[in-house]
Amino acid sequence: MRAPAVRHFLLTGVKRGRAHLTGAVRGTPLWSPLRAAYRAVSPLWRNGLVRSALMPLRRRLYAADPRGYWQQEGRGYMRDEAFLLGPASLTERQGAFLAAEIEAVGAESVLEVGCGYGRLLKEIRQRLDARLVGADFSESQLQAARGHLGAVRVPLVLADATQGLPFRDAAFDVVYTQGSLMHVPPHLARAYRSELARVSRRYIMHTEDAKETEITFAHDNEQHYRELDRRLFKKLPYPFNLPGQSMTFEMYEQATRCDG
Repeated sequence: MRAPAVRHFLLTGVKRGRAHLTGAVRGTPLWSPLRAAYRAVSPLWRNGLVRSALMPLRRRLYAADPRGYWQQEGRGYMRDEAFLLGPASLTERQGAFLAAEIEAVGAESVLEVGCGYGRLLKEIRQRLDARLVGADFSESQLQAARGHLGAVRVPLVLADATQGLPFRDAAFDVVYTQGSLMHVPPHLARAYRSELARVSRRYIMHTEDAKETEITFAHDNEQHYRELDRRLFKKLPYPFNLPGQSMTFEMYEQATRCDG
């Protein structure tokens, strides 16, 4: 088993294994005793001391190779988020919100960085006529996106923003992320934001959580964007947070306008 697969298993194996086991035994005679056993041992890994000891180790595992982690996710991530998809779903409301914000600034070209399996690209494409492009550094996520988008045509590009995006300067009116920047380790975050600023002509939009976990990180966006001649234009609590989330919507604009 190669190193990325080992890291991914150590980070997700217990959670995914528990989900598969639950689905397999729910409604069978094994369900009650297994649930009782789970409740008996769960205080151990919920213990604050245990979690505080494991957190730095798990963060190092992820930060060593974020791209490898997301490459291993494949279609598993889309299956995990199946509850967000479908008619009248949370995804539809999130897509309508983001499309309205993009339309309000008159954007004609839009790039999503960290598009994953294309969950929001599909919603925005159905609402806006703007030129729309998705980029992600995981081949497996883009493969899942092609399946999810189906007949919805959106160009998808394999690219790592921390290494450079294959677009000219100021190529897009709006560059946005949704749940992507928060997965970028601190030592890579400045390069990531700098590249977003380079390819954005007018606005950068982020919907991100600042909660620190094994695979999510808090970032000082305002300070770094100030250095990049971007100013905070809009900030509000994200109206579609799931339980336990504290995501914020931020919009940064070019401080020195260059629309000509």
